[in-house]
Amino acid sequence: MKLGEYLLQRGTVTAADIAEALAEQRQSGKRLGNILMTHKKVSEDAVAAFLEKRFDSEVKRLAPSDVRRESLALMPEDFIRRNHVLPFTHDDAAVQVLMPDIRDQQRIEEIRFLTERTVIAHLGLEYHIDGLVNTLLGVGGSMDNIVRTASDIPAAQTVTATAAADDDDSSASRIVQLLMTQAVAARASDVHIELFRDRVFVRCRIDGVLAVREAFPAAVYPNVISRIKVLSRLDIAEKRLPQDGKYTFTQNGKPTDIRVSIIPTVYGENAVLRILSQHRDVFALSALGYTEDEITLLTASAMRTQGLVLITGPTGSGKSTTLYSLIDATRDNGRKIITIEDPVEYALDGIMQIQVNEAIGLTFPAALKRVLRHDPNTILIGEIRDETTASIAANAALTGHLVFGTLHTNSAPATVTRLREMAVNDYLISEVSSLFAAQRLVRLLCPSCKVKDGAEFTHAQKPCDACGGSGYRGRTVIAEFLPIDDEIRTILQNRGDTDRKLRDYMRAKKLPSLYERGMAIVREGKTSRAEIMRVAGPADGI
Repeated sequence: MKLGEYLLQRGTVTAADIAEALAEQRQSGKRLGNILMTHKKVSEDAVAAFLEKRFDSEVKRLAPSDVRRESLALMPEDFIRRNHVLPFTHDDAAVQVLMPDIRDQQRIEEIRFLTERTVIAHLGLEYHIDGLVNTLLGVGGSMDNIVRTASDIPAAQTVTATAAADDDDSSASRIVQLLMTQAVAARASDVHIELFRDRVFVRCRIDGVLAVREAFPAAVYPNVISRIKVLSRLDIAEKRLPQDGKYTFTQNGKPTDIRVSIIPTVYGENAVLRILSQHRDVFALSALGYTEDEITLLTASAMRTQGLVLITGPTGSGKSTTLYSLIDATRDNGRKIITIEDPVEYALDGIMQIQVNEAIGLTFPAALKRVLRHDPNTILIGEIRDETTASIAANAALTGHLVFGTLHTNSAPATVTRLREMAVNDYLISEVSSLFAAQRLVRLLCPSCKVKDGAEFTHAQKPCDACGGSGYRGRTVIAEFLPIDDEIRTILQNRGDTDRKLRDYMRAKKLPSLYERGMAIVREGKTSRAEIMRVAGPADGI
C-alpha cells in the first residue's frame, strides 16, 4: 500500500490534498510525505506510522545532542543533504545512519564506500532528518527548513513585505540567497520563479534545459518577490506592470551579475533571474567544440581587414561566446576593436566595450554611429535586431571595417532572408558578407553513466549524481558554415529561391548541415541521437 492510500483510508487527508501533493511531487521529485508535512496536511506521527508498517522497523527520532560531529564528518555535506541521510555515531567497524529508506542497497553501498565501515541503517523521517542536518550544519542548505520557519510565524506576527524585504536575515532573504547559491553551483544560466494558485515552483535552466529545483507554498512568496525587487532597486508597490532591474550576488568573494525581469500574471508576479558572471573565461575555439577545419575557416574570416561575419542561432546558443573566442584568438596591438553589447558578457583587456542603455538613448544604432568616429578596425555588435543597425553594419563593412554580429535565424542560408527582411539590399549582402555560421549548443552525455545502445551511446535509465540525474553534463557546439564566395554572390544577385539554392550549394561543396554535424558527434559517442533531434532535427539542417 502506498502512503497516499494509507492516509486516505484513515481519513487523515482528503483526495484533493493528495492530488495537489502528487502534482507538486511530479514537478519537484520530493517524497510525498515530505510535501504533505511541509504544507501541514499531516503530522510526523501519521507518516511515521505508515513507514513503520511498511519497513517493519521503528522510526528513530534523534535530538541534535544525539549526533556526533565526528560522525557527520565521515561523509561530504552535499552527499548528506542530497540523499537525506544522517550518520549519527560510529566506531572503527561500523557507522550508524538515519535514512528514509533502509532497503536502499545502492545508497547503503555508497555510504559503506565513503566511510569504509559497515553500515547500520535506522529508519527516519526525511523531514526530521533534514531538520537535524540544518540544525547541525546550518540552515543554508535546506529550502524546506526556511519555508517551515516562515510558515510557522503566526499571522498576527507576520511583518510587512517591505520590512521583510529590507531585512537581510529574514526568511525571504535566506530563500533568495539559497536559490541563487544553488543555481550558481548547478551552472544554471537562468532561474525562473513561477507563482501558481497555491504554490511556487523554481526552475533552473541548466545546459539549456529547464528543470524544477524547488517548490514552496504561495503564502511565503510576497516577501520573496519583494526581496528580489529591493535587491534590484525596483518599485515594491508596483505589481501591475513589468519591471526590469539588476543586482550583484556575491558568494565566497566572487561577484555575479543578476539581471531581473518581473512580469505580472493571473496569479501574481513571476520573476526570471539571468545569471551573468563578472569574470567569465574566454575559451579557445577548440575547447568550445569546433573542429580544426572549422577553426581554420573562422580564423581566416577574422583575419580579414573588412567584411561582415555573422553568427546565428536562437537565444542561448553560444553566439557571443564564439565571437569573443574568435576575437581573443586573433586580436593584436595593431587593431582597434570596439564592441557594442547588451549586456557586456566578457571583459577583455585591450578592447573598448560599450554597454547599451536604452533608457538614456544609447541604443545599438546610436552607439554604432558614434563608434564609427573612433577609427575602429573591428566592430562587434552584440545583436543586429533592427533595420537601422543592419544597414549601418553592412555599410561599415563596405567602407573598410571588419564587422562581427549575431542574428536570430535557424540556419546559415536563412541569414540572407533575415538581412533582406531588415531592408539590406542584395548588392550590399553579396558585396560585404564574408561568412555566415549557424550554431547550437548540444548537451554531452555524462561520462560516468552513459551506456551503449547498439552502435550509439545514450544516458542510463537511472542517471547518476555526477550529472544531477539528467544523464548529461556540459555542452559542446555544433555549427554549419556558409563561406561567401563568387558562386554564392551570383546566387544572391539572381534572387529566386535563395535559401534552397544555398542549401544545394552546401551539399555540392560537402559543407555539413547542423544535423549532419550533430550526428557526427553521436557516432563519436559524445551525445545521444535524441539530443540532436531536440536541438537540431533534420528540419534545421536539410
